[in-house]
Amino acid sequence: MFKSICIFIEDNLSSEAIQRTKEEHGKAKMNKSGETLDIDEVPLGFEVSDPLLRRAAVALRLLHIGYLRRLQNQANAAIVQVQALTADPKTDGTLGKVGF
Repeated sequence: MFKSICIFIEDNLSSEAIQRTKEEHGKAKMNKSGETLDIDEVPLGFEVSDPLLRRAAVALRLLHIGYLRRLQNQANAAIVQVQALTADPKTDGTLGKVGF
């Protein structure tokens, strides 16, 4: 697994890959205050002494967060579909009583 992570980092986080991404997607993403995201200021949740290793860990963490966001969107879509099937806005008095 570690080897596959290294290959992923080399393929996607090299200077050439970053430049290619900038060319493909244009401007860098801005944070809420209108500034670009500085990878060195992203909270990692644990300490890493090597700056290059820390940057790779932050990149993997951000990729994981993106994956979790997509997974949450899929779960929300599934809930909406189930609710569309089970929610029936028609009132049927034979199904129960109102009051005691």
